[in-house]
Amino acid sequence: MSEILLVRHGQGSFGQGDYDNLSEKGQKQSLILADYLYNYRYNNKQIDAIYSGTLKRQQHTAQILIDYFLSKGIQVPSLQTDSRLNEYDSINIIKTIFPILLDDDPHLDEEIKQIYTDKKAFQRVFEKVMLYWITTKTSFEGIESYEDVKKRVNSFVTEIIKNHGRGKNILLVSSGGIIGATVQTVLGFSDETTMQLTWQIVNTSMTHLRYNNKALVLASFNAYPHIELLQDASMKTYR
Repeated sequence: MSEILLVRHGQGSFGQGDYDNLSEKGQKQSLILADYLYNYRYNNKQIDAIYSGTLKRQQHTAQILIDYFLSKGIQVPSLQTDSRLNEYDSINIIKTIFPILLDDDPHLDEEIKQIYTDKKAFQRVFEKVMLYWITTKTSFEGIESYEDVKKRVNSFVTEIIKNHGRGKNILLVSSGGIIGATVQTVLGFSDETTMQLTWQIVNTSMTHLRYNNKALVLASFNAYPHIELLQDASMKTYR
């Protein structure tokens, strides 16, 4: 069977202006993952294709992996980018939907003031907004629906399987929401279950899929042994 390794990008720059840039810790996480992949996963097999979304944090993570392999004298394919791997725009979703939720719960006003400095406040607001986004039947101008997210993810995965065929090792660097939607495609989870699952995905974690001409199966989800081996809880992040 062929294999797809889905990697979540390293930690972004939460609360520091442009979240789409990898933080210093995110760069370190990516380098640690690169070393792990070199020593334990791709030490006796080649990588046939490497993809990421077009977001900076996704491309930077992928390039760190590529540069590490090249520094070890291992030839790997050049990075290919595809916007279907981009995360949905959660900040725009929050800005659009939060006022609707605020009408029902005025106490949320204090939470929104802290979302760029307090990760717990952000998560509380994020959870409420995301669950509303995936369950409402309302369309919002300028906001991609979750149904459309699932469609583009499914089209990309279908295309990868068709184009690369049997016996291939494919590396994808994307984001938590896209990884969650991919797992949903395989296992058929509800939207609500998928969203709750997505919130558990660790930066630079690995989700492993296998496929042939008959099936696409999940081999592992949200694995981060490279982080666990550090025995440093601060290196396990979710943003």
